Amino acid sequence: MTLLEPAEVPLAGIPAPYVALVILLTAILLFIYVMYRRIRVLAHALPDPRFSNIGKRVKTMLVYGFGQARQPRYLVAGILHILLFAGFIILSLRSFTLVGRGFSSDFHLPFLTGAAGFGYEVLKDYVVLIVLIVCVVAMIRRAVFRPARYEHPAGSKGHGSEAYIILGMVSALMVTDMLFDGSNLLIKATQDGAFAGFEQAWKYFPGALTGTFALSRVGISSLGGIHVGAYWAHIIIFLSLLNYLPVSKHFHVITAIP
Repeated sequence: MTLLEPAEVPLAGIPAPYVALVILLTAILLFIYVMYRRIRVLAHALPDPRFSNIGKRVKTMLVYGFGQARQPRYLVAGILHILLFAGFIILSLRSFTLVGRGFSSDFHLPFLTGAAGFGYEVLKDYVVLIVLIVCVVAMIRRAVFRPARYEHPAGSKGHGSEAYIILGMVSALMVTDMLFDGSNLLIKATQDGAFAGFEQAWKYFPGALTGTFALSRVGISSLGGIHVGAYWAHIIIFLSLLNYLPVSKHFHVITAIP
């Protein structure tokens, strides 16, 4: 079986790069529209100087924005939040790379080639499984244990459903990433022989191997479709997530650091 990458497989007779372009432009235009509506409201507020004490501001951004220094005040939730945030930062590079793969099978971000690219692939694959576990734990925690501070006064509108939507979308991104890489490994195994296909598998462990084990009983004729299908599902979910953030309580993912 020959491995065909998503950029090489037409969809309904339409070359994949054209499909990728339409999806990407639609997502960008929608994001601009949504952000314009949010920023237009903020523009009516009183001005707030944001360029005084630059040194202090940068330090605060690094400590509390990227360093997440406030999160451990709620130990369990804080650890989950830190892991999700770190995973979001690390894996966003992977998702942007996959967006580019819709145009060219050889696309890489300029700074993620060679040894740096290999190191990132190893890191990415560990982070994928960690983030999926964190999402599952967070959903169980909300649904079963439900800390008191998550409750809202009677008659008030809560945002609990939004948390499940975000966690579900992030989980779907992790699963599609695993299936994309797992199907890739299995197809290569059939091309080069089992040992040749898996002799470098340690570098993908545990994310891609999880996907590989999940697909181990799937017929070889279906793997190509799963490979391409997981790719497009990942791209659509990723771009949908970016457009959902500004209209949900997770708008702070975009606004907090600036």
